[in-house]
Amino acid sequence: MKIKLKQMLLIIMFLGINVFLFSQIETKININQMGVITKASLNIDSKSRLFVGQEYTMLLNVNFKEDIVLDVKNAKIVFIEGSKHNTGPLLFKITPLDTGKVTIDVGRLLDAENVPQLGHYSFQVSSYAMPPIYIDESNEQFLTGLNEKSRITCHYPEEMGVFEEYAVKSWEARVNEKTFTGKGNYFSEDFIVYINQVKDEVFLLKIELEDSNTGFKESEAVFYIR
Repeated sequence: MKIKLKQMLLIIMFLGINVFLFSQIETKININQMGVITKASLNIDSKSRLFVGQEYTMLLNVNFKEDIVLDVKNAKIVFIEGSKHNTGPLLFKITPLDTGKVTIDVGRLLDAENVPQLGHYSFQVSSYAMPPIYIDESNEQFLTGLNEKSRITCHYPEEMGVFEEYAVKSWEARVNEKTFTGKGNYFSEDFIVYINQVKDEVFLLKIELEDSNTGFKESEAVFYIR
């Protein structure tokens, strides 16, 4: 139902209510009877989109004392005990359940039938791609050689907002129909000696990972020895 601006002003004056509502695309701002904006702001510790199964910390700041109502879709949410909105932000752990969108509606509970919405937040959710492999903290595919300190790591780029480094259980390298294997993050001595003797060769590196929130148990990459 649409109400013209003049009609809406007459209704507000008649009721004697000093309330102003300003609508944006996904946010409503409320001003209470004292002329103070009641607002909420929400932040999630991610630099970009969210990922299925990854746990994030959510901070919710409000400037009022009434109870808060959160309507969360496509995510599990857990309140972090000890956080209070009269002493600082409310803290939650939030875990997306499926790809698509996570939506969070923040409301201010005035009474059972009066819950004005203070904010509507929407986050894109993706599934993980296979985490990249790094050698000496570089995922460049071209290598000039290896040594006993050359270290295998596996993690997502920082800009993805997934701050988790996988524990490498074991690795397998295949080059020139030869296969080398080892445990942990470091290459075996026989593989280092061999790879430093060849030039212009490609080797396939597969690694086995410890269990993690992303569900990946292995990763692989191709490297070129120059």
